[in-house]
Amino acid sequence: MKVQLHVLLFFSAITFALYNSPVVMAQFPCGTQQLTDCNCEGTGMLIADSAPCSFGTVENQLYLLVDENAADVNGDPDDGLVDQVSTSGGFENVTTGDYVMYSLVYALADAATVEAYAAIDADLSGLKALGTETTPGTWESASPMFVLTATPLATVNGDECACPTHQISGVVWLDTNGNGKFDAGEPRPADVTVVLYDSDPALDGKTSAIVGTTTTSANGFYAFDGLADGQYWVGVDPETLPDNNQYFVSPANGANDFEDNDLVIYDESALLGAAGPLTVTDGVFDLANQNTDLAYVNKPSVLAVNLLDFYGMVKTTGNDIYWSTATELNNETFILERSTDGINYTPIASIAGSGNSNIEKQYQYFDENAPIGISYYRLRSVDTEGNINAMAKVIVLTRQNGNFGLVELFPVPANDIINIAFNNPSQTEVQITIFDVVGKPMATHRASDLGYVKHTFNIAHLPFGMYVVVITNGNETTISKFTKQ
Repeated sequence: MKVQLHVLLFFSAITFALYNSPVVMAQFPCGTQQLTDCNCEGTGMLIADSAPCSFGTVENQLYLLVDENAADVNGDPDDGLVDQVSTSGGFENVTTGDYVMYSLVYALADAATVEAYAAIDADLSGLKALGTETTPGTWESASPMFVLTATPLATVNGDECACPTHQISGVVWLDTNGNGKFDAGEPRPADVTVVLYDSDPALDGKTSAIVGTTTTSANGFYAFDGLADGQYWVGVDPETLPDNNQYFVSPANGANDFEDNDLVIYDESALLGAAGPLTVTDGVFDLANQNTDLAYVNKPSVLAVNLLDFYGMVKTTGNDIYWSTATELNNETFILERSTDGINYTPIASIAGSGNSNIEKQYQYFDENAPIGISYYRLRSVDTEGNINAMAKVIVLTRQNGNFGLVELFPVPANDIINIAFNNPSQTEVQITIFDVVGKPMATHRASDLGYVKHTFNIAHLPFGMYVVVITNGNETTISKFTKQ
């Protein structure tokens, strides 16, 4: 009996551990790592683990390559976003830059939540904010259940490679507030044509020779490599900007390569001009201007619409969208657009404007084709001459199948307030918490109302940046995020 008792207690301890602990991190790495690669003429390879260990049947494992915001290698975006996702532990075709590789082990039951934070172009700080850094470079969470482990800094064509620096690079972005600085949440469009000139195209009638062209990546990044010594100017083709020719260049502001715009306005009405001169000497580009960031803002026009409000409500058979104006000048039409990813929008309705008005006008559109899940809505107005003006506000609505979860999060981006609405089908107590990117709780609210529940947080005191919203009833959790500007 004594032996049987010991066996029973030992088995119980194992069972308790299996059902009450976070996922168990296998040894990392089980094989070898490759943290540097020198291929000065092209891309390289980095390896987080050459022989990944096995893991449990209720767990999954991914490896993430993140472009680290570090100064060890110049010329890469340094945006902190996920560049590649791997199941093998290795990464190929890695461009010049400094990176951190991560091993991510997570419960299959939490795959939807965890993988949303670990997709290509995702900001990994959101996932870290859900866990706790138990040891340097390791984050753990019980809900959602995951273990995230970082490698030391890895580089491709870093200083140790003694590669000559022949690159001019930077980012193109929509400067929403026109301040000449890149602010969190401002879009960085893909497939914009960037042009490299051998002289200033704004001063020679645009007859300067084109040295080369390239297009921006998914995060707005561009680069010109293999440059000879000399002076260069960088510009963009306005025809390739979103809503072509509806933008002018934002003013240059400051000398921070990773934040400020370097492009100067030459002619707001027609030409975008170019940034320069940028000097390459002995194959080394002047570090003070190595990242040449090209910003653009909405082009002013005769259209003047003073938008009072823009909001939406989730209904049983669709989404109801409302807006109102204080004044309208030559306003012919409103165009309502919807997106499921917050980047690519499709027009869904055209509503007649009020022409010229100085009294409040109210508008409404019912989107009966709204999909299940998250929908982003934005509004544009068109004047009598066909000029298009984009409104700054965006609505975020979430349609549920009667289940617990987020319904609305607006306005996005937020300024002084953020409205958070959720569906509570069981009338249990629900807690809403706003966290900063390092996981510190900044505001909390509890509610136990049945059905559609909305709460408004005053966030005027919070610093600018990204925040994570966690809504939980104790059994289920939904996570979203917003940016304060």
